[in-house]
This record gives sequence, C-alpha cells and structure tokens, in this order.
Amino acid sequence: MGVMVGSAVFPMAYSITWAGCTARGAVSGAIIGVICSVSTWLIFAKVEYGEITIDTLGENYTMLTANLVAILSSGFISTAVSLIWKEPPCDWENTTMKIPLVETNDTQGTVYTTAESEEMDSGAKKVLWFGFGLSIVLVIVWPLLTLPAGVFSKPYWRFWTVLSIFWGVCATAAMVVLPIWESRETVIAVLTCGKIVPKRPDVEDQDFSVSGYHTKDLKEIKTETSLNVEGGVQVVTDIDGLSTGESKKV
Repeated sequence: MGVMVGSAVFPMAYSITWAGCTARGAVSGAIIGVICSVSTWLIFAKVEYGEITIDTLGENYTMLTANLVAILSSGFISTAVSLIWKEPPCDWENTTMKIPLVETNDTQGTVYTTAESEEMDSGAKKVLWFGFGLSIVLVIVWPLLTLPAGVFSKPYWRFWTVLSIFWGVCATAAMVVLPIWESRETVIAVLTCGKIVPKRPDVEDQDFSVSGYHTKDLKEIKTETSLNVEGGVQVVTDIDGLSTGESKKV
C-alpha cells in the first residue's frame, strides 16, 4: 500500500506545517512521486529477480525500495517546486478568520475561552513530544531490540508476533474510541436531533481570545457608535482590525 500512498506523506505534512508549500508543489510531488514509486517497484523486481510476478513484487527489498522512493521523491519534488515557483505564503490567521464555525456561523473569528486555549496549547505540546518520542521508538529502539536475539526461536517469534498484534489492536482501539469519546456530547446532540444539547460554559463570564488574541493581552480596543435605519444603536468594536457588531434598541 505504501507504494501507492507513500508519495502523499510529504505533501500532506507540508500542507499543515509549511506555509511556503504551494499547490503546484504538493500536487506535483504526489503525482510524480507515485509514478516514480510504481516504476521503481516494477523495475527492481525485474532486475533483481529476473521477472515481474506477484511473488517478486511482494519481496521485502522490492517493497522497501519502492516505498522509500515514494516518500523521498515526493518530498524532494514538493520542496523543489515550491521553492522554484513561489507563491504568497499561506496566511493561517486569515484562514481562521474566513472559515465560519458550524455551531455559531461566526465569520468574524474564532472565540475561545482561556481554558480552551490552554487546553489546545497543552495538546499541541503533547502531540509534539509523543510524535518525536514514538518516531525514535519505532525507527531506532524497536529494531535494536531484535539484534540480541539473532535468529528468532519459535517461542521468541511467538512473543514478538503477539506483542505486535496487541500493539496494533490497542492503537486501532485508541484511534476509533478516543475521538468518539471526546466528541460524545456533540454525537449525542446529532443523534437526538438537538433534543439533548451539550452544555457549554458561559463565555461572557470568562476571559476569551479572538483568533488567537486574549482579551487581557489586547492593548487597544476602539468602540464606535452609530445610528442605524431602524432607530437602534449599533456598537462596533474594533480589536486589532477585527470588527464585531452588536445592535441595541433605544
């Protein structure tokens, strides 16, 4: 499977981590990468084993070579194309301003309570540390643990197989169960057609942030008052270029 989808790894990672990655770079990296991987897959089987069959295509070295070409070639192509044919970098802040929230249909920016902002910051740090830690375990520590055993005996092979299966089952369960559990209130609201709505804290009594800026960190808040045609007073607050409106009757 990695032969076909490995070329999408770098383009997908770049799309959320590198503002300089262009659409042309991501698309060309994914398409040319899969062409290179499939070509390498077939050529290696023919050169190394003399024929292209299901058995030769499934050999470890054949699959390893094709997977490496898929990942590395797409990364090189995406990087090179993005640097050569440059485009304006992605404005992540502008993205949060223009995408409305499903719950509020708010196009003025995302409003988070202080607790929500701290929770997201904490989650980002955990993902970073777990990502690096797990990469080291899978790429370095796990293979090193097999070296002392040399040629596996049947009991050791059985232990290693059971451990791998147990790991895969736990990982699958975590990926399926945890997102459902974390979104349980929203899932219940959808399944009950809104009859059971999750309770949310009252943001009026809490410190909040707008598009990443905490109210306690804002230095300049401008308020302007103007009359509208209905005889009401419209209060417009400008926070660093972000406008929110509130109408009151007079």
